[in-house]
Amino acid sequence: MTHRANPNEVLSLLHKHFKKYRDFKNVPILERLVLLIVGREVSSAGADACLECLKKDFVDWNEVRLARVDDMKSCMAELGAPDADLRALKLREMLGKVFTERHMLDAEFLRDEEREKRTVFLAGLPGLDYPQCQALEASMLAEREDLPFSSQIQRVTQRLGWLPKGKDISVAKAKKTLADIADGDTVNLVYGLVRIAEDHCHPRNPDCPRCPLHGVCPTAKSLKDAAGKRESEE
Repeated sequence: MTHRANPNEVLSLLHKHFKKYRDFKNVPILERLVLLIVGREVSSAGADACLECLKKDFVDWNEVRLARVDDMKSCMAELGAPDADLRALKLREMLGKVFTERHMLDAEFLRDEEREKRTVFLAGLPGLDYPQCQALEASMLAEREDLPFSSQIQRVTQRLGWLPKGKDISVAKAKKTLADIADGDTVNLVYGLVRIAEDHCHPRNPDCPRCPLHGVCPTAKSLKDAAGKRESEE
């Protein structure tokens, strides 16, 4: 019998551990990048308040790019994050990188950019790691009723029992399964699964005891049971 983690329990744990990014629908791509940087693992309300404060206190994103970190303190305080100054610095660096690469502060071109070129561009932006880049990818693909499906997502979902194990799986069926589980919020599902893959669910020697999903993951349970059996036999 194949055990399957309860999707609702998994989503609840992901949201509790990583918080939730706000709904990116109708949000310009550059503002999504801003929210991904300043809003990582803080409340969406705090991230929204920070974004609106920046838009109110500064003429445009170019002025934010040129601002001092001290000039952004009041806005960054809305996040309630201990590393608010670092987030401000990363935000300014990201805006500077976009401006250097594009000679303007507009990221809408990413919607129609080839996937490989988009991946390279995002990988070069300060303040964004791979899970955040995948969250942005999910936000854009959601507009086409699609979602990203990486080796990290495959690994975690197979270990959760959501997808059959093995390399020969139908990507279309896998995406359909994940879309049903996400129930309209593919951004936070993708972000959470990729974050889990990067931090804990490694291809070899997964760090199950420290994983936020260890209590509901059937693979974590089987590994724990196997370890306990080996200890009892020694």
